[in-house]
Amino acid sequence: SFLTILTILIVMVFYRELNFLAVLYAFFGCMAVFIRETLKDIISAKGELIFGIQSIPIVWGIRGAKVVIYLVCLAGFMLLLFYLFSVENWTVRIFFLGIIPFILWFLYRLYLADTTGHFKHLKAYVDMIIIGGLVSMCLI
Repeated sequence: SFLTILTILIVMVFYRELNFLAVLYAFFGCMAVFIRETLKDIISAKGELIFGIQSIPIVWGIRGAKVVIYLVCLAGFMLLLFYLFSVENWTVRIFFLGIIPFILWFLYRLYLADTTGHFKHLKAYVDMIIIGGLVSMCLI
């Protein structure tokens, strides 16, 4: 997920220009990809256990992986609030305020998730959020 940040930040390094919105997108992208990969690890936990892969769900269990996802979402939410209070553009503010219900719905569904099917649906939901983020970069 760290490589996701680099794809956006390398452009700013190349042009020698720091854009706070681009950095925010980079960190949200990193968080979304990390959450997606953690959900994917939860889905394939049985196979990873057989092959001895030390992923978050294997080392800390499903509950531990869910706690990690909650903490990443909390960090993203705090970053979002900081950005909302610092940006002057109301169009961007409204757009990012529109993300909050999706985050809250995701957290609620994550709390209820206990089967592989539930985690597959959450992974698909996060995939749609990532695609929405990519499209929104073009719009903003």
